[in-house]
Amino acid sequence: MSGNNKRSGERHGTEPQPKAWPVKMKVSQAAKFLGISSSTMSNMIGSGKIKYEPDPLDNRVKLVKRLDLEELLRKRTQ
Repeated sequence: MSGNNKRSGERHGTEPQPKAWPVKMKVSQAAKFLGISSSTMSNMIGSGKIKYEPDPLDNRVKLVKRLDLEELLRKRTQ
């Protein structure tokens, strides 16, 4: 064993490159994308600030579009 716990292509303490983010994300992924907690993300979805759609494979799972999150980030920096 090399003693290196890093997976190939990943560096500890760095965020994934933008291309690595999926087009649709679960709430926890979307929260990481925005740099907020999952509970804050859930509150934003519940209040209608962020739209979601149910996962076609599991209606209990909410999916958020990356484009909507990117738009939210653009508005935040203006």
